Amino acid sequence: MMEEKDRHALILAKIDDAEEMLKVAEMNYQYEFYNSAVNRLYYACFHIASAALLSIGIEGIHRHEGVRSMFSLHFIKEGRIGSEWKSFYATMVSYRSTADYDNLKRYSREQVEELIPLVSRFIAELKNFILSASTSVRL
Repeated sequence: MMEEKDRHALILAKIDDAEEMLKVAEMNYQYEFYNSAVNRLYYACFHIASAALLSIGIEGIHRHEGVRSMFSLHFIKEGRIGSEWKSFYATMVSYRSTADYDNLKRYSREQVEELIPLVSRFIAELKNFILSASTSVRL
């Protein structure tokens, strides 16, 4: 079990990573690297979902599928975040896999343009959850 100060530091680092990945995705979008943007958008979601799990005491999950299933269980099924996000994270997992491994699939400007504000809202909602759920996490 992780010490509280270490967990706090890791949560903050993961929030920073999520925000950085969002910025990198926006840069990739500007330079028309749309598949790379989708990859970075997924990682923004991955890091903020990992931070949210840590904020409720779920630690030691590092694999993509583990984060996805635990996030679904503890945040979607338990209603910790809005139902509008029910399939969003799972969709981002799928998009990332396609962007990384399907050489024939190219995401379009319009597709990425739609995803950026969604990922930004996802990060904001989970960041608000983390701050309200944990008295020790301060930005």
